Amino acid sequence: MPTPGIPATLAEVESQMVLDGYTQAQIAAFAAWYAAAVARDPALTPLDGYTIWAAGTDLSGGVGQVGGLLGQVPAAAASSLQGTTAVKAANSVAAAVSNPLDFLRNIGAFFDKLSEASTWLRIGEFLLGAALVVVGISKLASGTAAGRAAAKVAKAAALA
Repeated sequence: MPTPGIPATLAEVESQMVLDGYTQAQIAAFAAWYAAAVARDPALTPLDGYTIWAAGTDLSGGVGQVGGLLGQVPAAAASSLQGTTAVKAANSVAAAVSNPLDFLRNIGAFFDKLSEASTWLRIGEFLLGAALVVVGISKLASGTAAGRAAAKVAKAAALA
């Protein structure tokens, strides 16, 4: 159930954008952007989409306003930020972060692999190969200090 006073539908978000001072052209640009974003991430809510879109598109305008207030950044330079690498990077990051809990799938996949027979077969093959290498080194170097050390390791491994 939506929280009262917080826009939940696209129409409510567009109404909020009018109240926030966006033009009809900007609202149409948001609607087009949101349709493309929802196609990539169906879980994206209109309000979350508005937040991401506003952060990316208002970056240049916000810098221009702050610069105008402080007298440090001319508005013309700030308007040139639209389409720059920083704005594109912010938009691509927002598009890439669909679900912050996606990394948990990798942990689940690890434990899923532990229950597969092929995983344990590979582990056994690795241990057998390591044992063969140790035995081979001990036989090649028999009669030397290295051979005696390898033989001790092989015996200890066999007992374990």
